[in-house]
Amino acid sequence: MLCALLVYAPELIASVRAPYGVITPDRILLRIALCTSDSDAASAFLKEVSSYQKEHSSVHLRVTRVQADQISQLPDPQPDLVVFSAGDVQSPQALLAPLRSEEGLDDPNQGIWAGMRYAVPFRTDGGQTLLCAACAKAREREEAQAFLSHLLGET
Repeated sequence: MLCALLVYAPELIASVRAPYGVITPDRILLRIALCTSDSDAASAFLKEVSSYQKEHSSVHLRVTRVQADQISQLPDPQPDLVVFSAGDVQSPQALLAPLRSEEGLDDPNQGIWAGMRYAVPFRTDGGQTLLCAACAKAREREEAQAFLSHLLGET
Protein backbone atom coordinates (compact mmCIF):
# COMPACT_ATOMS: atom_id res chain seq x y z
CA MET A 1 0.00 0.00 0.00
CA LEU A 2 2.83 2.39 0.87
CA CYS A 3 4.53 1.71 -2.48
CA ALA A 4 1.30 2.45 -4.33
CA LEU A 5 0.97 5.76 -2.48
CA LEU A 6 4.58 6.68 -3.29
CA VAL A 7 4.02 6.04 -6.99
CA TYR A 8 0.50 7.40 -7.50
CA ALA A 9 0.12 10.06 -4.80
CA PRO A 10 3.51 11.35 -3.60
CA GLU A 11 1.94 14.65 -2.54
CA LEU A 12 -0.08 12.74 0.09
CA ILE A 13 3.09 11.26 1.56
CA ALA A 14 4.84 14.64 1.36
CA SER A 15 1.99 16.29 3.27
CA VAL A 16 2.49 14.04 6.32
CA ARG A 17 4.02 16.21 9.01
CA ALA A 18 7.24 15.35 10.81
CA PRO A 19 7.13 14.68 14.55
CA TYR A 20 7.29 17.68 16.87
CA GLY A 21 10.77 19.18 17.01
CA VAL A 22 11.94 17.70 13.70
CA ILE A 23 12.49 20.35 11.05
CA THR A 24 12.10 19.25 7.46
CA PRO A 25 12.52 21.47 4.41
CA ASP A 26 9.46 22.17 2.28
CA ARG A 27 9.35 19.95 -0.77
CA ILE A 28 8.63 21.34 -4.19
CA LEU A 29 6.69 19.29 -6.73
CA LEU A 30 7.87 19.93 -10.28
CA ARG A 31 5.57 18.38 -12.90
CA ILE A 32 7.20 17.33 -16.18
CA ALA A 33 5.35 16.18 -19.30
CA LEU A 34 7.62 13.90 -21.36
CA CYS A 35 6.62 13.60 -25.00
CA THR A 36 8.88 11.33 -27.02
CA SER A 37 8.57 7.95 -28.65
CA ASP A 38 12.35 7.48 -28.57
CA SER A 39 12.96 5.17 -25.61
CA ASP A 40 16.73 5.86 -25.54
CA ALA A 41 16.20 9.62 -25.35
CA ALA A 42 13.51 9.16 -22.67
CA SER A 43 15.83 6.92 -20.66
CA ALA A 44 18.65 9.48 -20.85
CA PHE A 45 16.29 12.23 -19.73
CA LEU A 46 15.00 10.15 -16.81
CA LYS A 47 18.62 9.59 -15.70
CA GLU A 48 19.09 13.37 -15.71
CA VAL A 49 15.92 13.75 -13.64
CA SER A 50 17.26 11.25 -11.12
CA SER A 51 20.59 13.06 -10.97
CA TYR A 52 18.85 16.39 -10.35
CA GLN A 53 16.70 14.93 -7.57
CA LYS A 54 19.78 13.54 -5.82
CA GLU A 55 21.41 16.98 -5.87
CA HIS A 56 18.21 18.81 -4.83
CA SER A 57 16.54 16.74 -2.12
CA SER A 58 13.79 19.32 -1.56
CA VAL A 59 12.53 18.89 -5.14
CA HIS A 60 10.34 16.03 -6.31
CA LEU A 61 10.15 15.69 -10.10
CA ARG A 62 7.07 13.89 -11.37
CA VAL A 63 7.39 12.79 -14.99
CA THR A 64 4.24 11.95 -16.95
CA ARG A 65 4.33 10.56 -20.48
CA VAL A 66 2.10 12.27 -23.04
CA GLN A 67 1.48 11.70 -26.74
CA ALA A 68 2.70 14.22 -29.34
CA ASP A 69 -0.85 15.06 -30.43
CA GLN A 70 -1.82 15.90 -26.82
CA ILE A 71 1.04 18.29 -26.10
CA SER A 72 -0.90 21.42 -27.07
CA GLN A 73 -3.95 20.36 -25.00
CA LEU A 74 -2.42 19.45 -21.65
CA PRO A 75 -5.03 19.39 -18.87
CA ASP A 76 -4.95 21.57 -15.75
CA PRO A 77 -2.94 21.68 -13.66
CA GLN A 78 -0.49 22.32 -16.47
CA PRO A 79 2.96 20.78 -16.05
CA ASP A 80 5.82 23.05 -15.08
CA LEU A 81 8.05 21.67 -17.83
CA VAL A 82 7.44 20.03 -21.18
CA VAL A 83 10.05 17.81 -22.84
CA PHE A 84 9.46 17.08 -26.52
CA SER A 85 11.08 16.37 -29.86
CA ALA A 86 11.53 19.11 -32.43
CA GLY A 87 8.39 19.40 -34.54
CA ASP A 88 5.98 18.36 -31.77
CA VAL A 89 5.08 21.96 -30.90
CA GLN A 90 3.94 24.17 -33.76
CA SER A 91 2.88 27.34 -31.90
CA PRO A 92 4.88 27.61 -28.68
CA GLN A 93 3.52 31.05 -27.77
CA ALA A 94 0.28 29.47 -26.52
CA LEU A 95 1.92 26.82 -24.31
CA LEU A 96 5.48 27.78 -23.41
CA ALA A 97 7.08 30.64 -21.50
CA PRO A 98 9.70 32.58 -23.47
CA LEU A 99 13.22 32.38 -22.08
CA ARG A 100 15.05 35.12 -23.97
CA SER A 101 15.31 36.84 -27.33
CA GLU A 102 17.51 35.38 -30.07
CA GLU A 103 17.50 38.15 -32.66
CA GLY A 104 17.22 37.08 -36.26
CA LEU A 105 17.05 33.35 -35.45
CA ASP A 106 14.31 30.88 -36.24
CA ASP A 107 15.41 27.31 -35.52
CA PRO A 108 12.73 25.05 -33.98
CA ASN A 109 15.36 22.30 -33.63
CA GLN A 110 17.12 24.52 -31.09
CA GLY A 111 13.93 25.71 -29.35
CA ILE A 112 13.81 29.09 -31.14
CA TRP A 113 10.66 30.29 -32.91
CA ALA A 114 10.36 33.75 -34.53
CA GLY A 115 13.46 35.06 -32.76
CA MET A 116 12.42 33.99 -29.24
CA ARG A 117 13.94 31.07 -27.33
CA TYR A 118 11.26 28.92 -25.73
CA ALA A 119 13.18 25.71 -25.06
CA VAL A 120 16.67 24.48 -24.28
CA PRO A 121 18.12 21.48 -26.12
CA PHE A 122 18.94 18.36 -24.11
CA ARG A 123 21.40 16.19 -26.02
CA THR A 124 21.76 12.55 -25.11
CA ASP A 125 24.96 10.51 -25.42
CA GLY A 126 23.37 8.71 -28.37
CA GLY A 127 23.05 11.96 -30.33
CA GLN A 128 19.31 12.48 -29.90
CA THR A 129 18.05 15.94 -28.98
CA LEU A 130 15.00 16.69 -26.88
CA LEU A 131 13.74 20.20 -26.19
CA CYS A 132 12.87 21.15 -22.62
CA ALA A 133 10.69 24.19 -21.94
CA ALA A 134 8.85 25.84 -19.08
CA CYS A 135 5.08 26.07 -19.49
CA ALA A 136 3.49 29.50 -19.54
CA LYS A 137 1.20 28.41 -16.67
CA ALA A 138 3.94 26.79 -14.58
CA ARG A 139 3.26 26.85 -10.84
CA GLU A 140 6.92 26.40 -9.92
CA ARG A 141 8.48 28.75 -12.48
CA GLU A 142 11.61 29.44 -10.41
CA GLU A 143 12.38 25.76 -9.91
CA ALA A 144 11.60 25.05 -13.58
CA GLN A 145 14.19 27.68 -14.57
CA ALA A 146 16.70 26.09 -12.19
CA PHE A 147 16.15 22.69 -13.83
CA LEU A 148 16.61 24.21 -17.30
CA SER A 149 19.88 25.79 -16.13
CA HIS A 150 20.94 22.38 -14.83
CA LEU A 151 20.28 20.85 -18.24
CA LEU A 152 22.47 23.53 -19.82
CA GLY A 153 25.24 22.79 -17.32
CA GLU A 154 25.03 26.24 -15.74
CA THR A 155 24.73 25.03 -12.15
